[in-house]
Amino acid sequence: MFAHHLHRPSQFQQFYISTTLYFFALALVSIYIPIYLHELDYSLMYIAGWFILCKATHFLSALPITHLANRTGVKHALSISYGLFFLNAIILLFITDFTYLIPVVAILHGLGGVNFSVAYFSCLSRLGNHKHLGHDLSVINRWYNIAMAAGVLAGGLISQIFSIPLTLTIVAILIGISIIPLMLSPEPIKHNQDLSLRHLPFKKIKRDLIGAFGIKWENSTTNDVWVLFLAIFVFAGTPYAGIGLVVSLGMVIAIVATYFAGRLIDKGNGRRLLRIA
Repeated sequence: MFAHHLHRPSQFQQFYISTTLYFFALALVSIYIPIYLHELDYSLMYIAGWFILCKATHFLSALPITHLANRTGVKHALSISYGLFFLNAIILLFITDFTYLIPVVAILHGLGGVNFSVAYFSCLSRLGNHKHLGHDLSVINRWYNIAMAAGVLAGGLISQIFSIPLTLTIVAILIGISIIPLMLSPEPIKHNQDLSLRHLPFKKIKRDLIGAFGIKWENSTTNDVWVLFLAIFVFAGTPYAGIGLVVSLGMVIAIVATYFAGRLIDKGNGRRLLRIA
């Protein structure tokens, strides 16, 4: 398993196994939800509203969920995320019979995403106090991208050849399996720490906040708007397979880039890497 390639694998091994399987499960269907809604004859304006509701939920719930994760521990936040996305898959599986639940899907998607992000990146921060930071982050991100690339391609092919409901069934099963190694892992972060925005050095991280906003904006454009555009106007006949192939190819390129980025960080060239990016 890839955790053996890390310099401190034992502390995080179950966490990595669980999240990699979880990434794979989400990648099977996440980018295809808007395409599925469009196939169900929902307008582009309705789908845009779905995106806005999802992003607004993510934004508004970030601080409360961060405090919750601090009180209960990041493993519990991850578990909540797993449960929310499992419920999401089940609702989508029967969405043609319960169309009024589509806004609920957007809310669950937003809540599940922020729960996972807070917990996942908190765990990664534990890697930040040793000299092999770049190597370990590179290993984690390579496996993340491999899982995502494989999931996107497999999900596209399954959805195109068979159906989205079959893909959603597989997603629900895989999420259920992925929580097992998570439950076997120790709590990786001490909780109930002193957590306050008053202690955040806003002046020092101002550029980081601006950069993070730009990255989020670019990700939303690429993963949401651009994917839907390609599905409707470029891969009209085979949207799932076409999108799966294009996105997975992009992720393979990201895997190679991540390897070299890790080497640059370990050699003390992190600032140079940011300028290139």
